Amino acid sequence: MKTLTIISQAPNFSWNQSLLSSFMFLLLGACLYMLPTILARGKKNILSIAALNFFLGWTLLGWVGALIWALYKEDK
Repeated sequence: MKTLTIISQAPNFSWNQSLLSSFMFLLLGACLYMLPTILARGKKNILSIAALNFFLGWTLLGWVGALIWALYKEDK
């Protein structure tokens, strides 16, 4: 009588899949980090918002400040 043996095997992730998933994770993180700058497109003070976001965005206060500034309506 033949017996059936089941070999459990961990998913075989290749190096390319791991590199691609790491790249996608970093790209998503960079887009989230630069969200205030992305939302400030077309504003006259986009460079100031981008500078605040880039240099102080790592602090929660700087990122939230840049986000509020980016979403603030300009007077025409």
